[in-house]
Amino acid sequence: MIKYIFLIVIFFYTSSYSEIVKKIIIDGNKRISDETIKVYGDISLNKDYNDISINKILKNLYTTNFFENVKVELSGGVLKVLVDEYPIVNSIQIQGEETKKVKEQIFKKLNLQINN
Repeated sequence: MIKYIFLIVIFFYTSSYSEIVKKIIIDGNKRISDETIKVYGDISLNKDYNDISINKILKNLYTTNFFENVKVELSGGVLKVLVDEYPIVNSIQIQGEETKKVKEQIFKKLNLQINN
């Protein structure tokens, strides 16, 4: 009986920690807007966050493939989201191949798009 009471107390102690977010700070983003990060991460003010919801924010932001690294901290009602965006390749030059069709196939295989 004492084991069960102990387990119940441990369960409520570990799972009941959560905070209501009063302020959101997003740092490290250059190309992706704060609002886009909030939408993709399902982040909003006056929402109750716990460890499970913070892990869900991390998962949501990583699945966008916009970020190399994401860190989420919650302390004192302030949710901090620190991101490192993947670098952008500005240009790729293919030399020696003059056929446009072959160049397009190379870009397709590289999973890149030409941005004019």
